[in-house]
Amino acid sequence: MKSITAKIIALAAGAALIVTIGLSAVFGYLFVSASNAQISALEATLREDYDRLIKSQVESAVSLVERIGKMRTSGELGPEAAERLARDLLRDLRYGKDGYFWADTTEGVNKVLLGNASEGTNRMNLKDAKGFELVKAIIGAALAGGGYTDYWFPRPGETEAHPKRGYSKLAPSFNWVVGTGNYIDDIEKVVAQKRTEADARLRAAVGALVPLAAFLAAVMVLLAVVVGRRISAPLSYAVERVRRISEGDLTGDFDPSFLARPDEAGRIVRVCRPCGTTCPG
Repeated sequence: MKSITAKIIALAAGAALIVTIGLSAVFGYLFVSASNAQISALEATLREDYDRLIKSQVESAVSLVERIGKMRTSGELGPEAAERLARDLLRDLRYGKDGYFWADTTEGVNKVLLGNASEGTNRMNLKDAKGFELVKAIIGAALAGGGYTDYWFPRPGETEAHPKRGYSKLAPSFNWVVGTGNYIDDIEKVVAQKRTEADARLRAAVGALVPLAAFLAAVMVLLAVVVGRRISAPLSYAVERVRRISEGDLTGDFDPSFLARPDEAGRIVRVCRPCGTTCPG
């Protein structure tokens, strides 16, 4: 049968384990929730900023094309000269590191695309790596008043497709759909990096929490040992005195330190004392 001290130690150790696990679980949940919220907010901000950027750039490009259209309408430029100027300016227009523009007619005939072989061809049925008819969607978004299109396309000089997001708007003077876009996996890389950093911080926090939890558990067990001994010592003393009395040994007075205790253990010792001093041998 386990002693009272052992039971108290076991109870304290169990309580320490439960508290440690509970606090660790709560800490982990709060940390992960806060990190996920921050990363989600960062991702939303990056995507919103990107959407605003490509929309504003397309609107600026359309304004440029429309000014040339007005010059054609006013007779300042002839039809061919106006179209040639619009194509040249749009082809050379850049923003950021890799930003460029393209233009297709509403029938899908490409007018501007970095001067490559696509210019002058009909791209209406062009599909991305997943079979999505991206040009139809881009033209449709523009005819709806301007909008975004997500598709997959290889980077220049590569064959593997990556996620890309574009914005397109109609330039009515030329009946062109002007668009731009960029690869959004760069955003995903930033988000993935932030998640990796958050995981590293969590591991570091857990690494600091475990020794602290072990220290607190050890303190609780040590306190349990002290308390257990304080409780069990007078009880063990009383049991021993009762055993001696039962064997007829009435010699010796009771330990005054145990008799003076105001708790239940002291009461037990005091209850045993009259028997030890008055019971016949």
